[in-house]
Amino acid sequence: ENGATRFEYVYGESLRVPVTLRFSGKHNVLNAAAALTTAVILGANDTETLGKMAQGLSEFGGAERRQELLSDTDGVRIIDDYAHHPTEIRATMDAVRTAYPNRRLIAVFQPHLYSRTRDFLTEFAAELSRADILIVTDIYAARELPIAGVSAEQIVALAQSNNPELNAVYLQKREEIPARLNTMLESGDIVVIMGAGDIREQGEQLAMMRKETKRFHVAVLMGGKSSERPVSLSTGRMILDALDKNRYTVTAIDTSELITPEGLSYLLAERPDVAFIALHGKGGEDGSLQGMLDLLDIPYTGSGVLSSALAMDKVMSKRMFRCAGLPVVDDVIVPQGMELSGLPQFLNQRLGGYPVFVKPNAEGSTFGCTLVTSESELEAAVQTALKYDSLAIIERYIEGMEITAGILGNAGEELIRLPLIEIVPKSQFYDYESKYADGGSEHIIPARLSEELTLRAQEFAQQCHLLLGCRGMSRTDFMVKNGELFILETNTIPGMTPTSLLPQAAAEAGITFPQLLDRLIHSALN
Repeated sequence: ENGATRFEYVYGESLRVPVTLRFSGKHNVLNAAAALTTAVILGANDTETLGKMAQGLSEFGGAERRQELLSDTDGVRIIDDYAHHPTEIRATMDAVRTAYPNRRLIAVFQPHLYSRTRDFLTEFAAELSRADILIVTDIYAARELPIAGVSAEQIVALAQSNNPELNAVYLQKREEIPARLNTMLESGDIVVIMGAGDIREQGEQLAMMRKETKRFHVAVLMGGKSSERPVSLSTGRMILDALDKNRYTVTAIDTSELITPEGLSYLLAERPDVAFIALHGKGGEDGSLQGMLDLLDIPYTGSGVLSSALAMDKVMSKRMFRCAGLPVVDDVIVPQGMELSGLPQFLNQRLGGYPVFVKPNAEGSTFGCTLVTSESELEAAVQTALKYDSLAIIERYIEGMEITAGILGNAGEELIRLPLIEIVPKSQFYDYESKYADGGSEHIIPARLSEELTLRAQEFAQQCHLLLGCRGMSRTDFMVKNGELFILETNTIPGMTPTSLLPQAAAEAGITFPQLLDRLIHSALN
């Protein structure tokens, strides 16, 4: 529990004492039990005396370089350990995994001796491949001369081969390790520095960097004036509650008050390190706010001006998807002021009749959307959509399974494809109530699709992310019918409410909500 271990020592039928150690690992439990057993054999065979010895064990801070805690800053623990043999590495990794389950483990290893690296290459790679991220530096030669054909790079290559999901890196210059590590750390990470050479120095430097790291000022931009204001306020409150206050200084800003001389003066005076955009709809998701922040030279989460504008404009984004050969739903575009008398006939020719789905071009949360089942409902549905935007889109209605696919990351780096979510709305389609009301819909993770269709949907979502130039995150929505996928739209600022999809998919992938926010802030700052 948080690095400590509790167990009960039992000797014979009458001696029982609870024991707490400040460190973890089965090997430490066995060592402590051996010490108590030795004491019993030498005469300390009553519960009172044994209890005092157990108390002494609980106060023992451990040996230097044996699971020694160098730093615990901003939710990141840095541990130094002398492990330099495969058996020791296994014991240390087991101990850390037991003490910190479900946390990302970053192993930093400096091999000791060329001969040991040669003789135990396979074993080193097998044990180290159990980490989530592995950094290996050059061999500490100690008393030996280099052996031709033996290198630390071999450990990295073999570990990566053992575990294709492992992020394994070879850094020849160990002095580069602290700075490299510091840029990739997230709240909740466990860093284990291992080796018998001088690798501890890099752990100490990293610990110093972490302690000197300032708290970033994050301004959460929320609210706004769009029809999605209530959703944005809910998203903003979730983000405000989840951001680590030990790591960030957090300010909430309602952007409905921002575009005023007073609001701009406040933003310029405060100059946050990063703006976390928690806005949906026009004025927040369409690139306009992003443009203002670019002019003010304030980094912000999510996509830039062009990507945001393209994704918000469904007509333009669907044109891009079509040009790239991606499957989209057939549609008819109706501009404001268009004569509607000939629309039913054209719609029959283009879409093959009813039902159809009518929606505004640049709106979210299904505002202005109508499922039309007959010609008599068409004109009213178009007029409703045109209240929200100058263009209405009429799409062929696809009755099937609705799924969504989240993507994390930026172009030029390895993107994370989140698990697919199947959406089962309680109403006829995924409307506002289905999205935001408790019990409005059922979310099934992972979606009940074949592996082939799942991979295809994730690939299409990644292509949409890259085509639009999305940054940090995106969520692409699909309909599935008879084994075919149809792209509906891509969202650059998915909701972060208690019922929202992207946080749920991230959680399924092992990324907690605070860690998701850390990733987005890190992306913005870089």
